[in-house]
Amino acid sequence: MSQTINTSVTILTLQSHLKNSQNQLHHTIKRLGTGLRINQAADDASGMAISERLNSRIRGSIQAVRNLNDAISYVQTAEAGLESMVQRLHRTRELIVQAANGTHTHQDRQKIGEEIHQIIHDIGRIATDTRFNNKAILNGSIGDFLIQMGSQEAQTLTSTGIDVRNTQLGFMMGRTEDLLVIDLGTQPSSKRIGGFDGLDFSTGAGVSGNVIVGSTAIAVNNAGSLVHLMDAVAAALPEFIQVSIEDEDMVFKNFSDTSITVAFNLEDTANTFVSQTGSTIEMAPGTFTPGIGNLTYHADPGSAHLGWALHSGAVTDFLFNIDGQPVFIQGYQGGNTQDHLRQTINNIFIDRNLDLSVNFSSFSGKLSFSFVNERLESRDILFHSISNHSGWGHSVVLSGNPLTVNPAQLSSPTVESLSGVHISDLDLNTTGGGSGSFMVDTTAINFTVAEGENLDTAINAAMSDMGITTLQAQIQGNNLQFVNSSNQSVTISQFNISNNGIEKNTYTANNILDAADIRNLSTHYSQGNTVNFQASLNGEDFQISGTTSIEEIASGINHQYSATGVRAEVIHGNIMLKANIGDSIDFSMTSTDLFHNDGSLGIQIQNHDLHLEERNLNTVRVNSSFEAAESLVLLDYIIDQVTKVRTELGALQNRMESAINFLSTDIDGMGAMKSRITDTDYASEMVRLLRTQMLQKTGTAILSQANHQSMYIVAILP
Repeated sequence: MSQTINTSVTILTLQSHLKNSQNQLHHTIKRLGTGLRINQAADDASGMAISERLNSRIRGSIQAVRNLNDAISYVQTAEAGLESMVQRLHRTRELIVQAANGTHTHQDRQKIGEEIHQIIHDIGRIATDTRFNNKAILNGSIGDFLIQMGSQEAQTLTSTGIDVRNTQLGFMMGRTEDLLVIDLGTQPSSKRIGGFDGLDFSTGAGVSGNVIVGSTAIAVNNAGSLVHLMDAVAAALPEFIQVSIEDEDMVFKNFSDTSITVAFNLEDTANTFVSQTGSTIEMAPGTFTPGIGNLTYHADPGSAHLGWALHSGAVTDFLFNIDGQPVFIQGYQGGNTQDHLRQTINNIFIDRNLDLSVNFSSFSGKLSFSFVNERLESRDILFHSISNHSGWGHSVVLSGNPLTVNPAQLSSPTVESLSGVHISDLDLNTTGGGSGSFMVDTTAINFTVAEGENLDTAINAAMSDMGITTLQAQIQGNNLQFVNSSNQSVTISQFNISNNGIEKNTYTANNILDAADIRNLSTHYSQGNTVNFQASLNGEDFQISGTTSIEEIASGINHQYSATGVRAEVIHGNIMLKANIGDSIDFSMTSTDLFHNDGSLGIQIQNHDLHLEERNLNTVRVNSSFEAAESLVLLDYIIDQVTKVRTELGALQNRMESAINFLSTDIDGMGAMKSRITDTDYASEMVRLLRTQMLQKTGTAILSQANHQSMYIVAILP
């Protein structure tokens, strides 16, 4: 080996190795200080590329977990709102079941309906007010949206928008009408019922009572004829019972397949007992024209002059004979006026209660007397004589034939109406007459009115029996009047009258209406027959074969649900078709197994025969048992709708929780992988640190020794 001074290969080699170990020590210290194996791309270019890609995925996955947790919070908020709605829907259904009970009245159902209305309003409020991140989440305002559930573009999950507003909960309904009882040819039973001629429809308020047809009680009020009775019954009969009139009988026809009892409980109201009280009448006397009788007397021959005798102061006597009774006026002092003499005579008549007055026209030899008769009977008068006793003893003697003075003549009687008595209200001609009583002054009058007898005739006969002939009763229109033909005032009081009334006629009867000979789908099934149908629903044609009940028809329709989107249910003997709100129902169904009597197709249902209606939560009705039954179907459908949404949300939440678990595992795996690439392995690095440190120390020591090798060359110099 050559020895050189300028170039020492050994030293250069040692320096190179020392430099390498120094670089290794630098990298080791850097890894130990940062904890990273790769601190720059030069440390591990491919490893750095892999670690950055892993880092991107890890951070994206961590954010995806946050996204999923946010979405779970959204789902939980929606689920809470839907849970509250379901609880209220259950209460609504409970109330509908209550309303469907036939024991409730219309007023009861109104109260139930009011509570249902309030609950439905609250359900609508939940749908509009449930919010997440200040967004309404149950009213359809948020459509379908994506949930980023991973770090890659395609790693998404679709959440369907939720719309559970009242108007969106429900279905399109198409319901058949009277499917089971479509007439396929019916021969009704007929029952002719008579005996109504015993009722009096014309008196009083007519005929009242009730007619019971099966379980239906029909009230009859004041029927004025058999036609009115029939009309009252017909208005309340079920549609399978008809009634008509033939002659004087009622004819019932039963179109149902069961026998029915028809019971009558009727009575005529006749005229009820009527009692009336009249007013008190004060009747003035009638107006009379008195009877007048004139007599002319002549003085007997040889007697004194009458005028001289009366004008003298002599005393004069007068002798009358009235109706056989002498009336003597003695000691009249003459010399007075004619009026004085007339007054004197008339006063005597008044004192004797003769109802006469006298007048005369002359004191001459011919004396004329006028007698005024106020009585109602004639008067026989004889002016027998006038004797004058003059101072000289002379006398005047007059005599004449008897005079009959006619009675006073009635010129105008007094007529008064008796208030409080109305002839038509008593109806004496149809109620068996009547009876009554009254007072004429102090005389009691009792009268009886026979059926068909006039009231005034009966009263006049009763007064005549009591000796009252100058007072008469008469009928004027609807009033009772009294006529006073006497010259005395009359008081009529305490008038009472009543009719006898009429005994009511009753009519009771029980009749059985036999079952009709009916052919319809219900009876066809009940006889064990099967029916085949050809149906078309929303463009899908299919057969429903061998049905033995209406439920099997509905089942056949449901088998086509996947193609038609329509389900069927049986309610009250009819098929209810249900489709989602906004979807259509185009349905037809025919059967060639059933025919009418005329040979036409028995069952031929077209779309226009259906009762089509959109039924949503706002259309819940419980006004009748039938409406409540329909509403039950609607509520079950709505509860299923809301439950389906909750189910979908639950499934979505489960998927998101599963995704979170997967992402957590993925993040852990990628983190471990990234750690293996980028993180410092302290165990190996510490070994490497010790190794490089030892190399540094030994390299430095050896280099120092190598530097002393050139000194050996000096030693060999001379």
